[in-house]
Amino acid sequence: MGNASFKHPPRVCRWPFNKNWTKVAELSEVAAIRPEDLYVLYLLDRTGRLDRDEFWRSLFSTKGSFDMRPHREELTDEGKDQLEDLPQA
Repeated sequence: MGNASFKHPPRVCRWPFNKNWTKVAELSEVAAIRPEDLYVLYLLDRTGRLDRDEFWRSLFSTKGSFDMRPHREELTDEGKDQLEDLPQA
């Protein structure tokens, strides 16, 4: 899990996975996910919009930074509003 800063709110943090780190994670077959993205998954699960089996398959097949775009698209408008200022890959 990656977090760019514990001292600042997520909306002002930079993307935590730089190009070199991502390359090493891919070569090491490691998946990385941000705390903000875990919150998105929590929101989706809480509202019944998360396909848990598909999520786990996707996460365990990821090498490098986990692609949250398909999951963010599943958010309600309210959820999207809450997260609109967060940095993206």
